Amino acid sequence: MMDGGLLEPLLFLARKSKNPEVQFRAASALNNLASNPEMKQVLKDGGAVNPLKSLARSRDPEIKREAIEALAELGITYVSKEQRKRQKAERERQALLLADQQRAEREALEREAMQRQVLKREQLERQKVERESKERMMREALEKERLEKERIERQRLEKEAQERAMREAAEREAQERIQAEREQMKLERMNVDARQKAEREALEKQAREAREALARAQHEKLQLEKERQEREALEREVNQARDSLARARAEREALERELLEAEAAALKLEKAELERSLSEAQNMKPEQPIQLNAPEAIRVVAISETVEVDDERDIDEDYDEEDDEMTEADRREKAKIALVMVDLWEPAEDKSITQSALRKLAALSMKIRNRKLIRIAGAIPILVELLKPSDPSVGLTPTQSLALSVLAVLCRNVRNREDVRRNDGLRHVLRIARVKEEKDLIEDLKALKELAKNDKNKHILREGRLLEFLVSKLLPDNQPIQELALDIITIMTTNDVKSQVTVRDAQGIPPIIKLIYHQEDEIKRRAVRCLGSVAQNNRKIQQMVRKSKGTLKTIVEYLSHENQEVRKAAAGCVASVSENDHSNQIAIRKLGAVAELVNLLSDDESRDDTKEQVAAAIRSLAKGNTKIQADFREGPGIKLLVNLLSVNHLGCKIHATGALMELARDNAKNCDIICYAGAVHPLVDSLEQENKVLQYLTEGCIWALARKSSKRRRLFLDANALEPLRILKMSDNIQVKKGAEWAIQILS
Repeated sequence: MMDGGLLEPLLFLARKSKNPEVQFRAASALNNLASNPEMKQVLKDGGAVNPLKSLARSRDPEIKREAIEALAELGITYVSKEQRKRQKAERERQALLLADQQRAEREALEREAMQRQVLKREQLERQKVERESKERMMREALEKERLEKERIERQRLEKEAQERAMREAAEREAQERIQAEREQMKLERMNVDARQKAEREALEKQAREAREALARAQHEKLQLEKERQEREALEREVNQARDSLARARAEREALERELLEAEAAALKLEKAELERSLSEAQNMKPEQPIQLNAPEAIRVVAISETVEVDDERDIDEDYDEEDDEMTEADRREKAKIALVMVDLWEPAEDKSITQSALRKLAALSMKIRNRKLIRIAGAIPILVELLKPSDPSVGLTPTQSLALSVLAVLCRNVRNREDVRRNDGLRHVLRIARVKEEKDLIEDLKALKELAKNDKNKHILREGRLLEFLVSKLLPDNQPIQELALDIITIMTTNDVKSQVTVRDAQGIPPIIKLIYHQEDEIKRRAVRCLGSVAQNNRKIQQMVRKSKGTLKTIVEYLSHENQEVRKAAAGCVASVSENDHSNQIAIRKLGAVAELVNLLSDDESRDDTKEQVAAAIRSLAKGNTKIQADFREGPGIKLLVNLLSVNHLGCKIHATGALMELARDNAKNCDIICYAGAVHPLVDSLEQENKVLQYLTEGCIWALARKSSKRRRLFLDANALEPLRILKMSDNIQVKKGAEWAIQILS
């Protein structure tokens, strides 16, 4: 590489030297340097371009060639004087050619202009002939026009007469419309007054609810105080039991010492006897040792066995969380729980003692009534503390596994679910779900299934990404885990749009759809039910179900499945995927679902809970769909729904009423069939039920049936429907109250 300091002298020689030999050598050196990629920029920055251009103008061809090559290596084009002269001559020649071309074009334009003038003269002559012809035609047309005007004038006079008559009719119609608008405005004012009144009542209701909430809070405070007192009483009883146990142990130790002393004395006596009569002892049997305190030892063993058996004794009773009355059986169970809780309140270093206590607590928690007593005894915070140090990646210890199984059983109690949340147990139960041991995972999922039934817990579990985790557990073939995962997803997505969206975004819909084809009926049933819960009133997921090939067809086929639980789940799924989705309604109708639903209603083997789901499916399908309304009119479906109004099952009544309301909406023929099928009196009886949902749906059904028909209104008036409706008009439920007002307005 040339040193940068040698470049300047070389450039100086190239600029200043007049010696051809020096110029050639300088040009050659610069050409060699320019061929080196690393030196190109150095030469440009050093000002080598101008000296090279100077050398390129040399008369010596060798110097000129070397300089031009160097400039070419540096990316600079050099043009000589001869080339510039040739380029100038070429440009002049091109200019002459362009001038000749323009002159030829002007001559062509002039010839074309002359041709146009000739054509124009010919055209003017033709136009003159045509104009004369047109003038003759115009004179004829004017005569015709005069005759036409006379005819039009006659028609105009006739039309004005007609318009005058129509205007008078329009004025009368406008006056009638103005009168109707006045009545409408009056009705709107009445509605505004009614809304204002409803708002006032709503505010009053809110105030009343606030007072009730305050009363409930005070009641809960009293309950908590009572539980605290009961816990303190339990602790006192436990302390007494502990003292009694300590005394029993001391007595047992004293008896054992006495027994040992008696045995020692007997041995000494026997030894002395043997020494005195050694010869006689060979012919005699040795005397039996003297058991001085055998009855006491036997008594201690008997007491111990009695206590152990009493701990395992079970009493099966119905349980009500609000039943605060303490029975004798409760006291016995309370004592058992207290004895077990002693080993949990003060954990021993020996883990087997804690594990034994947890096993006993698990056995006691199997009784529904005991779960409240176990909560009051403070078991839930202890169980949560046992689970806190757990590491799912390593696995649970035997103690933690037992604590988790006990907590899963206790969570079946409504209040216990809230207690787990208050003691920060949700976070640890959710964390343990990542455990690898299948047995522990199943117990954890059981606990999560019960905890998810609480709305506040549901929100925390969703934020903890439980749904995404459950989706990942759907496809691995493990029936117990798949069943629990489907159950939890069903619970969390029921009437919860955020959970539905979370499952959809986690790509959970395809695995659920895949599981509806599972060979096991239990997984199949749960998958169908889960799909209905996820898709309920969610248009995007309903669309995904419709576009999934064969899914709707399979669900409709399950309506005739041999397993009644599968039929029930399929009916519920049909209700969910068709709710407020006209496209799904049409698709399900084409698959023959209407006939299958009617068959399920008419089947004597169908249970009431199955018929409840069937009625819900009919309600969703018939909503706003005239074709499906007509399908049910042609068969025995309406009569079967009317029969469900008289059953004792509340769910059947609710959904049958809703189905009849949708079948009757804006369909006079269906209204007549429903009324004359015997629905009037059962509907009036349903107004006296205490369930608010049933009351509201019954009011809507009466409104739909009695509209636009004086005969149907007369049927309800004869059945004395106004009296219960007037009572419901004073209801504290806004919807029931509004429904009663609408029904009374129609019947009046």
